[in-house]
Amino acid sequence: MKKALFFSFLSVTIVLLAVLGLDAYGIGHLARRVESSVPELAAKGWHLSWRAESRQWRPWGSKLILSGVSLHDNQGHGWIGQSLSLGLDPFHPSDVILRFSGPQLLRVSSAIDLTTGEATGRFSPGSNTLFLRTPLVTASALPVTEIESVILRDVTIRVVPGLDAENPVPAWGIDLHAGSASPQFRGSIASESGAMAHLAALMPLMPPPRDLHVAIAALRPRKASLGISGPYERYLIQDAAITLGPLSCVARGTLGSDGAGTLWAHLSGLQGFTRYWIARAPEILRALPASAPFLHSLDEQSARIPDQFDLPVPVGGDDILLQNHFSTIITGHSR
Repeated sequence: MKKALFFSFLSVTIVLLAVLGLDAYGIGHLARRVESSVPELAAKGWHLSWRAESRQWRPWGSKLILSGVSLHDNQGHGWIGQSLSLGLDPFHPSDVILRFSGPQLLRVSSAIDLTTGEATGRFSPGSNTLFLRTPLVTASALPVTEIESVILRDVTIRVVPGLDAENPVPAWGIDLHAGSASPQFRGSIASESGAMAHLAALMPLMPPPRDLHVAIAALRPRKASLGISGPYERYLIQDAAITLGPLSCVARGTLGSDGAGTLWAHLSGLQGFTRYWIARAPEILRALPASAPFLHSLDEQSARIPDQFDLPVPVGGDDILLQNHFSTIITGHSR
């Protein structure tokens, strides 16, 4: 009996030591992969660095921990994080399991910053794709006059960095989904007058945005040419969709190197959205002599607004004025 227990214990010990040995080898190999990726990425326009490195040994899976990590291109677009732990997936040995701790900043462009905290993810070298999931993301420095920032919840992000320097492959691509969004509006009514001031006052009364989806790809120039003011030749807005109560909106288009261009938006459910919007106007706004006729007129005109509408949305290099587009829809079909 004792001999059987001894051999059972010895067998378990050998298996555990073998697992730990394989795990240690895997983490060591992962560390070498990360080190070797630095010059490879630099040759392709991406710069990876970190302030400190450590290893955490655990029977259930060891980790390589990098602190003060940065991955960016020559223009400063990319990611900066406080801490990143990397581990291996026993079922997919080539994949790397990621856990982000502390503040994280993703600079999509000179106009848009995404910040978050705790996040989990996976990098698949075979498809050169990074998958991320986080409960909360704050988008700031947006090129939208009325919106100071947007808080996104239940966020999944798929990032495909363009690691081939040959043109005209995408420099990067981002596909983002969010279950809900909470925009933080600026107080811009003071700078407007007339109907535009009333529309500016109604902007914060929009129904909560949900089901946000954004897919963007940045293309490098095919060759060095004059007239390209940024690092990319153009941005492909493959899909920008959101739902606002009864209104659904999908926009697609191409923006130039300076972020300027025209998107085409398809809106559906406009009549119900306008009625919802008017019904939420506060009594103090309805009582103002300057606002009451406008709201009454808007209510009467809502029946003449088409339920579906295709709208060109001009985008400046650093500004999208939302209320101008709402005004175009409402006043353009109110006569």
